[in-house]
Amino acid sequence: MVDARSRHVGAVRLDYDARSPLWDHVYDGTSFHDVVRQTRLAVALSMLAGRDRTVTGPALDVGCGAGQLVGALLAAGELVAGCDISMRQVVSARTRVDGGRAIVVQADAGRLPFADGAFATATALGLLEYLPSPGEGLRELARVTRPGGHVVVSMPNPWRLSYLLDPVGAILGRFGHTRPGYRRHYLSATGLKHQMAVAGFEVKAVRGH
Repeated sequence: MVDARSRHVGAVRLDYDARSPLWDHVYDGTSFHDVVRQTRLAVALSMLAGRDRTVTGPALDVGCGAGQLVGALLAAGELVAGCDISMRQVVSARTRVDGGRAIVVQADAGRLPFADGAFATATALGLLEYLPSPGEGLRELARVTRPGGHVVVSMPNPWRLSYLLDPVGAILGRFGHTRPGYRRHYLSATGLKHQMAVAGFEVKAVRGH
């Protein structure tokens, strides 16, 4: 019998397999959501640029999509791995970093196939809201990151302006099934900070966009 968690993960995988051709271009487009993602990537890269490099080692991008952040980290000279639940996204990411040093694999973000403390840096942009439990994903990020390492995550804020401008979308996003077969989870900045603290992180900075 397939449990609720497996059904959720499977639905996300099928959804992103279907949406994969569009994902190659989300950082090149000019729509509102494309610009939001472009800004999110820029904010994440600026936060990573300010890291204390006392703890060294490879970086991991969880939910890497078509590999845009993986490629950016490679270009900055990082040793990088990426993973995504969608095999089509994995193929796209591998194509993007062809000839690079990145390893990209298919993986469930709640059950990462990496050893404890394998990475000095981990990122998860636009991932946590798609998981059966954001807390589960944060615990896995904490597990695979070395003590003193750095983690950068993002999550839609349910109080952001676009939600206030679209109350129907806000209700569907918070209480309904926003995509076929699964529900997304949203946390305020305060809620996300709390979840990160519970997972064992020390929150250094919170940035909005």
